[in-house]
Amino acid sequence: MKLNHINLTCQVHVGRAEIQADEYHQLRVGDILVLDQYVHDPWELSVEGAALFKVTPGLDGVRKAVSIQEVTQPNL
Repeated sequence: MKLNHINLTCQVHVGRAEIQADEYHQLRVGDILVLDQYVHDPWELSVEGAALFKVTPGLDGVRKAVSIQEVTQPNL
């Protein structure tokens, strides 16, 4: 049997920030959260919940995209 099409859930993790509950409730448009990684660090891409790749952001025409830089789970 040959699979021609499959839907997978992919998530890109840009970074994490720790804030207090009262800070969370006060967040407004334009507020800035400081993340735990630098702007040029690669992001983590998870497929179906498993962290598999390191990626960098980019564009494909006018669409947002990521470019795979490293495979973190080599047994794919």
